[in-house]
Amino acid sequence: MFDIPFTAAIKDDLDVVCVFPGAGEKPAGRLSGGQKVMLGIAFRFAVYRLFASELGFMILDEPTSMLADEKVQSVVDVMQSVRRYAHNTGMQLVVITHKSQLETAFDQTVRL
Repeated sequence: MFDIPFTAAIKDDLDVVCVFPGAGEKPAGRLSGGQKVMLGIAFRFAVYRLFASELGFMILDEPTSMLADEKVQSVVDVMQSVRRYAHNTGMQLVVITHKSQLETAFDQTVRL
């Protein structure tokens, strides 16, 4: 959905595993920081679609807070996909961040 380079599944024991095409499974706990951010964003959208899509908005508070500045750029492409999804569905999306690199992923920014 967001051009994430893997799929995720929940096993019977409720462990989350990620499947990388051509590379097999990896437990979610062994993902890199950027991959964990991508998984977290995808998880939030899955929950949103199941339980809150009628609200029409979502807030992501510091989605890249656990990443070093040089790793944030890897998440920008995913955030641009998130923006396209919001446009296509009419969703209002608010992203709160201290990372200026994310500004390029969105149409409007407000600095406080």
